Amino acid sequence: MKTCYAALCCYFGQWPEYFQTWLNSCRYNRGITFYMVSDIPVDTYLVPDNVRVIPLPFIEVKQRVQTALPELNISLERPYKLCDYKPAYGRIFADLFEGHDYWGYYDIDTVWGDIEKFIPDNADKHLIKIFPCGHLSFIKNISPYSSIFEMVDDVEGAPCRNNMAGKKVVGWKECYESPESYYYDEEGGLEPFISAHPELSALCYQNVDFDNILPPWRFDHFYSINFPEKSHCLVYSFEDGHLYRHYLNGLSVVREEISYLHISKRRMKVCSSDPARFSIYPNRIVPWRKWNVFGLLLHGRTRRLRNILNRIKARI
Repeated sequence: MKTCYAALCCYFGQWPEYFQTWLNSCRYNRGITFYMVSDIPVDTYLVPDNVRVIPLPFIEVKQRVQTALPELNISLERPYKLCDYKPAYGRIFADLFEGHDYWGYYDIDTVWGDIEKFIPDNADKHLIKIFPCGHLSFIKNISPYSSIFEMVDDVEGAPCRNNMAGKKVVGWKECYESPESYYYDEEGGLEPFISAHPELSALCYQNVDFDNILPPWRFDHFYSINFPEKSHCLVYSFEDGHLYRHYLNGLSVVREEISYLHISKRRMKVCSSDPARFSIYPNRIVPWRKWNVFGLLLHGRTRRLRNILNRIKARI
């Protein structure tokens, strides 16, 4: 029987410019159900069948969290704090995940490739957690992993990782009763917990076969956090459900398929109407093109080139 995956995102505010592009990339991942909890209308968008929009205002999400964790006086005054609650979605939204082999969470500042192509053979559903980061993770939908957030208490006081280096892991009750963000879905919670248990790590798929891009206030061009060596004139293309990175290695164009792209809160102007084939520059989505050295040099560092030209013009 085919493994059934589902993931959920709570999103409030306004849809990003590329929301329809995100929806289009969901359409190709037929084996995954994307639940979207939001109070933003979707009437003007083409929503594929595997995206299930749950109309729910933030105050009702907060009430649902409190109901699921009645022993706590939860602190949830802003939507961003929901990142800490992602590892608890298996309990908070248990009714939505019923019948799925895996529950999970995701972000919408993403473009999906062929996600299931990168998941190793899991017909026997032996994997406990699939993918390492908060922008996409699936967790086995059985006890105790449906409440994996509670297991983080096992490493309370341990050092956090990466961007949280220098801080200590807090217990889940402290995390959920505090307004502070602890990045419990990543380096402040689940990552230290999983890395502390080799027997658990062996049952997790943690390969980095995606690109996590630094936010635009760090670099205006695409810079992959995990693959800095692949960030020279980096752009992407989406081709009928498959996502590819393109970059320069010397004067050679390299093309590699990836599972998804996390573009980290970038504003992206959409200049392509083709839902099946398009290219992704550091600041916009455009009609598909075949890449060569000149094209990558021109578009992979778009804003940097523009800034240089503006300085030359100013001198003249």
